[in-house]
Amino acid sequence: KLQFLYFIGMVRTSDVVLDLYGSTRNFKDVPNDIKTDLLSVVREKTKKRKGGKSKGLGKDRITVLDTYLEGVGYDGVAGLHARMDEWKAEHRKNFDANEHYNDRRAVAYTDWNKGSQEMLSRRCLELVGLASTVGPGSCMDGKSGRERISLSKRGLDKNFLDKASLNSTAAADALPLLIDVGCGTGLSSLPALALGYTVLGFDLASSMLTTATPHLIHKARSDIKQGIPARSCSAHAVVSIGALHFLEHPSDMATFMRDLSRVLVVSGSFVAQCFPSASQATQLVQAARDAGLWATLVTDQPHRTNAKRIFVVAHKLPDGAEHPSNPHACALYDSSSPCPLSLTAACLQGSPPLPCPPFPVPGDESHQLWSYQEHLRYANKLVRTHRYHEQQEDSAGTLSGREVQLAKDLITLIGDGTIQEADLRE
Repeated sequence: KLQFLYFIGMVRTSDVVLDLYGSTRNFKDVPNDIKTDLLSVVREKTKKRKGGKSKGLGKDRITVLDTYLEGVGYDGVAGLHARMDEWKAEHRKNFDANEHYNDRRAVAYTDWNKGSQEMLSRRCLELVGLASTVGPGSCMDGKSGRERISLSKRGLDKNFLDKASLNSTAAADALPLLIDVGCGTGLSSLPALALGYTVLGFDLASSMLTTATPHLIHKARSDIKQGIPARSCSAHAVVSIGALHFLEHPSDMATFMRDLSRVLVVSGSFVAQCFPSASQATQLVQAARDAGLWATLVTDQPHRTNAKRIFVVAHKLPDGAEHPSNPHACALYDSSSPCPLSLTAACLQGSPPLPCPPFPVPGDESHQLWSYQEHLRYANKLVRTHRYHEQQEDSAGTLSGREVQLAKDLITLIGDGTIQEADLRE
């Protein structure tokens, strides 16, 4: 009925003005009854819907929405989404962080991301084995440089930052250097500071750097696409939260990764949480490998929810060191990339072993144990589902071919029982 009334001009309409990807988009004469549906498909595409789940629209409502969108120059909902992809690409191409993050937005960004940024940064440090201790590396001697020194032995208690000035030359010389690329207002630097690192933060937005707590980090304005403006063999670790995906062109990736390899000490580590496309993620890892680094992608659930995050992990190995094989892709994440457990297994194969998250042990309360238990639950669910379909003589079932094969492999391992911790380790 609504579609018919729209055709004959008997539907009340009004304009819908949206701020999308840095520009104002005006949808004229939108029927009032489909305003909510239009906003729904727009927010679904921009992933701004509260609650994180897309709102399913019935076939009739989609038909009416398609009719409206075709009348204003879009090829239905699919055409609108395609146009939004073009707007997003153009916006990112012309994005100026220094202009976008003014003083007001820098403060709002800090208030909004408190807690989450620190959690992601802490998880980054865990993925390269730096979550609890710091230690020196070496640029020239080819040794591992991973001599672990506990904070208690160094005398770095929880009040260390209040007792020592990180801006003093003596303090900077006494502590290993960590570079935070895209440091923003310094939230992502806090876990490294608490561990006793000297932190050097780079960001393109001046207001972000101005908002950052002045005495906590050394900071400078720099564009990630132009590399890392630091001395060769000066950084024991480089971390980046939510910035690496701005390296969209292969030439920018190559420039950054070459500089990363130059800046890191031997046995230094790099880890970044980012939001790359599938092709971009592959290119980032390949650029790191082309620069002489051992590198891989890692998929993880740092918030212990269904939300997945992509990390790029890389290490600078000594000359002549045995490079571990690439980690196995994890079935828990549809075999799209390795998980922290497969990362650990691969890193331990190196000679010397690469720094990695510790394998969880019973009683451990870390995120690593949580991830381990998620794998255990997933494996047992696969086995139960496969056994059920076999009993029902349902050859198709609900499992994919890959999942069926994995379930059969697990059953070969465990027989008629359930998967235990020892089985999963094997």
